Amino acid sequence: MHFRHLMIILAASLPACSAVLLREDDGLTRARELNRKLLVLDTHLDTPSRALKLPDWSIDEKSEETLVDLPRMRAAGMNAPFMVVYTSPSLKGHDALTHALALSDVISGWVEDHPRDLSLARSVADVLDAKRAGRISVVMCMENSSPVLEGRLDLVRTFYRLGVRYMSLCHFQNNHLADSSTDESLHGGVSKFGEQVIAEANRLGIMLDVSHISDDAVRDHLRLSKAPIIASHSNVRKLCDHPRNLTDELILGIAKGGGVIQLNFAAQYVSADYLVKYNERKALIALKEKEIDERLAGQEEKASAEKEKLSASVPRPPPPPLEDWFEHVDYIARLVGKEYVGLGSDFDGIGAWPGELKDITSIDIVTAGLLERGWSEKELAGFYSGNLLRVWKKVEEVSGRLER
Repeated sequence: MHFRHLMIILAASLPACSAVLLREDDGLTRARELNRKLLVLDTHLDTPSRALKLPDWSIDEKSEETLVDLPRMRAAGMNAPFMVVYTSPSLKGHDALTHALALSDVISGWVEDHPRDLSLARSVADVLDAKRAGRISVVMCMENSSPVLEGRLDLVRTFYRLGVRYMSLCHFQNNHLADSSTDESLHGGVSKFGEQVIAEANRLGIMLDVSHISDDAVRDHLRLSKAPIIASHSNVRKLCDHPRNLTDELILGIAKGGGVIQLNFAAQYVSADYLVKYNERKALIALKEKEIDERLAGQEEKASAEKEKLSASVPRPPPPPLEDWFEHVDYIARLVGKEYVGLGSDFDGIGAWPGELKDITSIDIVTAGLLERGWSEKELAGFYSGNLLRVWKKVEEVSGRLER
């Protein structure tokens, strides 16, 4: 008798369960279809840095060591990945320059090796042409411009000719160009030479990226730049109080100038709860690293290897839900409008991200979530490329007006 009642209950529940699964499946199917139709870009992928450490890996091969590759970009409907030339703040002077040139060579090599699939985009027109031709536009960009050595404006021109189309002045530490959001003030914002670099970027047609720089340095960009600026991979400080994230004042300033904020998946910039646990883990590791440095003084290779093992041995906090990231999208949309927000995932450059995501193909889930929030196809077109391409086009127009 009990078994019969159970079967009746299960039978009654099946249509409802099936309906829920069908709705979820329909949402993802529509999202996939839209992602193949729309022009989709991501303004921050650190895959070149991963590739430099994987000399036997090719971009056309799927690897467990990366979150992005050619097959998965195709599967995701990714049309314009912005591939980052990232230089660690630990590299100085000509070492920084040499490293940046090596990374630009990695990116150029991908394009040369796979001409049927990839092309190097130097303009908005290149991105649109590649979409029509069925190729993926690789856009080169620079995170931390320390390779532009003091007094060497010619190096801005060199990187422009190599294909760099946005640049951020510094990273986690101050440099000779600007103050970092995660360091003590050195210049009070942008340095004198940094101001010259901003002017040269405007003249050439390079977008200026304010992710990682200090609040005062962002204000200097808003004051000095003749073209709109971008934040290639930043979130909302009001929701997650990390200095890497943007205040309402700065979001409003970027939007007022016609710029755009591209949102980041890094868990410590997404979730306030995760950030607390992240900082606790970071403090614990720092304490143990100090002991390693003291014990292995003068043995840098051994110390470095032991630190790597230490980091791997300390578990990360559970990842936040994707809903936390959507709150950043909603916040910016309410504050300044949907035309000022986009995607800058930071895949291959971060250690943790919302739990529902696995790699670049997960943008289907993002699209489905935005559809559930009532975003129209036109608004999604803006989110995935239109908003950023509007800025890039304006940067090109400003460059055209300035004396070459």
